[in-house]
Amino acid sequence: MAQNKTTEVQVVQGDANACELNAVNFDYLANILRENEERLFVVARLGKGEVSRNFSRRRLSNVRTYFQEGWKIGAERIVFAEGEKVQDEGRVEFYIGSKLMLVSLVKRGRDICVDCCDYPDLRYYGRGKEDKPKRRRR
Repeated sequence: MAQNKTTEVQVVQGDANACELNAVNFDYLANILRENEERLFVVARLGKGEVSRNFSRRRLSNVRTYFQEGWKIGAERIVFAEGEKVQDEGRVEFYIGSKLMLVSLVKRGRDICVDCCDYPDLRYYGRGKEDKPKRRRR
């Protein structure tokens, strides 16, 4: 299993393995939610060099789609938020209740990969929805 109740926080690096590791960890979290009445709190944080809040929104949208459409977890059980910017890679943090369970790192300017990359799933950003957020001209 990706993590048990006595281990430390799982961190998924924003690399080529992120899709599969995120899917395994998300499934683990969904199974925990099905066993109790806790809520899942998902916090997206922009990373160094990212200024558009649209990245956080896209990342949260992918996570929302995975849990609500894929696992049928009701909207009342999941809280989505944008957190303070961090000085390294962007990230999406997952808490069950008040306990931090998972941190998924995301490369600068990228969407979070939430499922296997071997086939395009048009429900997710970065897989068929609109391309990268448009840059503002200065």
